Amino acid sequence: MTATAIRFEDHALPNQPDPTRMDVTCFFGLIAERSGAVVPQSVRDELRRFFGDSDAKPARAGPLLNRPVTIRNVAEFEALYNADARVEARAVVRGGDLPDGLPTLGVSPTLFIVIDGEIHEIDLTPLPATPAALVERIAAAGLRIEVSLGSGPRPALTMALPLSHGAGSLTVLPYPSLGFPDARRASARTVPSVMAQAVRQFFASGGRQAVIVRMGDPLPYDSTREERRAALIRIVVEEPEQAELSHEEALAALSTPLLEPVADAQFRYGPAHAYGLADTTFLCLPDLPELVAPRPGLTAMPAPVPEPEATFAECLPDPSPGGQAAASSFLAPVADAESMVLWSAVIDRMIGMLRQYERDKFLVAALPRLTNDATTAAVPHSAFLQVAEGWLVTAFSQLAPEGLMPPDSVLAGHLARSTLRRGTFLSAASLPLSALRSVETKPASGIRTVRIFRHQGTFRLSGDYTTSADPVWTDGPVARLMALLLRQAREIGQSIVFEPSGPSLWARITASMEGLLEAVRAAGALAGEGPPTSYSVRCDTTTMTQDDLDNGRLIAEVRFRPTIPVQSIVVRLPITGDRGQVIGVGGPA
Repeated sequence: MTATAIRFEDHALPNQPDPTRMDVTCFFGLIAERSGAVVPQSVRDELRRFFGDSDAKPARAGPLLNRPVTIRNVAEFEALYNADARVEARAVVRGGDLPDGLPTLGVSPTLFIVIDGEIHEIDLTPLPATPAALVERIAAAGLRIEVSLGSGPRPALTMALPLSHGAGSLTVLPYPSLGFPDARRASARTVPSVMAQAVRQFFASGGRQAVIVRMGDPLPYDSTREERRAALIRIVVEEPEQAELSHEEALAALSTPLLEPVADAQFRYGPAHAYGLADTTFLCLPDLPELVAPRPGLTAMPAPVPEPEATFAECLPDPSPGGQAAASSFLAPVADAESMVLWSAVIDRMIGMLRQYERDKFLVAALPRLTNDATTAAVPHSAFLQVAEGWLVTAFSQLAPEGLMPPDSVLAGHLARSTLRRGTFLSAASLPLSALRSVETKPASGIRTVRIFRHQGTFRLSGDYTTSADPVWTDGPVARLMALLLRQAREIGQSIVFEPSGPSLWARITASMEGLLEAVRAAGALAGEGPPTSYSVRCDTTTMTQDDLDNGRLIAEVRFRPTIPVQSIVVRLPITGDRGQVIGVGGPA
């Protein structure tokens, strides 16, 4: 009799959105689900709250594909996602050109293939006469390898370990008539995905809560540029029909209309899930710098391998997995002029979504490493965008190409840390960064980015800036204070939606907004000693027209003077009305 395993699970309280939080980051990207992982009840409850009873996905996709999952630490993340399952480069063995007619006499009927140190014999009797028949015969052997005739002008036998195999080695022993005059070997190793590096670094930098939206499995790092573009569109827009996309096809996909907020979360895809994340402030696309870049090069040409003796023992590979902790042999991603066009198009699309529908959220992006012909002129100007500059070496990037990782997750984690310690409306540049080892030394881009640099043994931010061209909104704390006010206005609107509009209600709204602004002033974010020099709030017949009143719209005018040296900012916040709309003077763009 087989005993049934019993699994005990700590049941966390369901996650309740807290719109007053300004530290939560949502990551959209590529990462594998952990095979056999048990989805905690708290996550299932959260998905059911978003998607009802139809939160299941096809088995091939996994239940967490295109689903927002809240995590509070790295352990929760790694329990659900296979962070280290990315194949850096596939194990592909290619033979020489084959003739149209293969020899069928005087050659051995046995092909020897070694997979992870285990030798396999493939009986080719009767010997196939054509390359196509050879492929069919090897495929019929049932080994876990992919067999093809390559893509060159002449057929050449190509064998590879599938991506699902993960790390491993593949060797084809000598068989001259099939294009293998000597033993040929290839290896694949697994490395952390870009998403895994980003999430781990986010928590190490001070983050305390994140939302993961998995948009597919990670590509091998040496994937083609066309494959990378298709993966990028899969994250940002929709599942493409092709596995490869041209530059023009990717730009066309990015120019398609944005998905509007809808009541049914089933229709949301990728970044559109931000519509349902009330307590999320920062959005990150950690794969973006890599997916817009060309196919990577190698750090150096590998040393020539001495030709092995044609004996059975010498051809067997070392079955040990050694080298899994070795540094990558690939170069880190570098963006050329074409890359920056695509990068800018993705950023523009994301900012367009925030500007139109989610004005209380911000995109945190990493500035790609640039080739000489690339330019930073394409970086969009917006109060909803903060660009981190300076690629980093951290404990989580040691297996990455050149040991570098993009800095967006570091900035997001640091902003979260600063928010939790001091409030979102104060500059994060006054706090040193944590959990960094070094920063790549390159000339500054010359644009308004948040540059990470090393100074007297500590790592610092050059400032806490957005990329807005309007000096009123270039300071991140001011833009985030605006987002906080907008969220507070929404909260007030939800609590009074069925109450009759009138002087009593307007006074309550005014008092609530004044209380928030006084707390912000006391924390040091506003200049002056209090109203009216620091802030003022009006909600009466002077802020609303008769048409507003007749159609149930409540509008409050908020004036505040931040500590930065700019004039006072005036905005008109809808207490009820269109999602995310900011009306009147000073609204960020």
